[in-house]
Formats: sequence, C-alpha cells, structure tokens
Amino acid sequence: MTIKRLEEHEKLSQRNNFAVKNMQHLIDILGWLGAGLVLLAYYWSSVANVLETQQKYMIYQVINIVGASGLVINSFYYGAAPSVILNLIWACIGMFATLKMRWAQQKIKGHAAMA
Repeated sequence: MTIKRLEEHEKLSQRNNFAVKNMQHLIDILGWLGAGLVLLAYYWSSVANVLETQQKYMIYQVINIVGASGLVINSFYYGAAPSVILNLIWACIGMFATLKMRWAQQKIKGHAAMA
C-alpha cells in the first residue's frame, strides 16, 4: 500500500469508529429511557393510583410497550438474550392489553348505538 492509501484507510477507520460509538450511545440512551419508562409505568400502577380511568390505563400500557421496546433494542445489541426475551414478552402483554381494551371500548360503543 502506498502512503496515500494508508492515510485514506486510517480516515475511513476513524469514521467507522465514530459511527460505532454514536450507535452505542444511541443504544445506551434507548436502554436507559426504556428502563425509566417501565419503572414509571410500574410506579403509577402500584403507588400513584392514577389508573382510575381506561384512558389512563391505556397510557400506562403504551408507556410499558415503549419502555420494553427500548430495553429489547438495548439488550439485543449487547447480546443479553434473557433480557430480550423477557422484554419482548412484556411488550407483547402490553400490546395485548391495549388491543383488548380497544375491543372492549368498541363493543361498548356498538351496544350503545343499538340502544
């Protein structure tokens, strides 16, 4: 290799390292945000008694889904298979609960329209 090619290779390597570090920071941020959202949703459901209405329950489920999704991305990136599986299941439960609530709301609206 010539000196010029070595310099170009070094510049490319530095850019790739920068991109990898930025990706790692993004993955870390997603993981921490996910953990914070899951904890917030758990706190609300356990201590704060904010789930008196279905709308607030729906917000709780959405926060859980988004939080678990951030943790799935972070865990997958770092190769933590048990955490990936746990948080995939957690997100799926949240999605199922959200869909179940929507179906119930539609059923109530349907019965109200018939009356």
